Amino acid sequence: MGATQPNVFTKWIKTNLLLVFTFIGVILGAVLGVSLRPVNLSKKSILLLSYPGELFMRLLGLMILPLIIASLITGAASLNAKLNGKMALRTIVYFLSTSLISSLIGLILVLAIHPGSSETKQLLGEGSTEQRNLDLVDNFLDLGRNLIPNNVFQASMETAITRYTEEVTGIQQSSNR
Repeated sequence: MGATQPNVFTKWIKTNLLLVFTFIGVILGAVLGVSLRPVNLSKKSILLLSYPGELFMRLLGLMILPLIIASLITGAASLNAKLNGKMALRTIVYFLSTSLISSLIGLILVLAIHPGSSETKQLLGEGSTEQRNLDLVDNFLDLGRNLIPNNVFQASMETAITRYTEEVTGIQQSSNR
């Protein structure tokens, strides 16, 4: 009985290797994040540490759109024609109603908040940006970002380029003397 237990465990590990590596990566990332928090790393070090996670998220985003389209096609192909027409009508009505609701929410928020108004700029002060020069590391990181696009259609239209901007905002107080 003792000889079969390690064989079952190693067989399970071999069949679920991706799952095991994913859990190990999550645990190591959490431990690394908590342990490096008090070190106060530079922005460049944080950028380099977050780069593999950024590429992983790009890969996930790259896979989502084709998976959704394939599942919609297989789902529509499995329905009969009469049910497919009803489903298409329901989908169109749902899409139009959610689009209308989101547009109304956006319009209400714009009317309530007034983004970009001159009063807000006077209260918060003018923001200024400072350009930072790119170095060789940024070019190599951009190469990896261009190899793994966010989605397939974006890959044919855009390229990833690093641009550093630092926003400096301050409250301007007027003194009445």
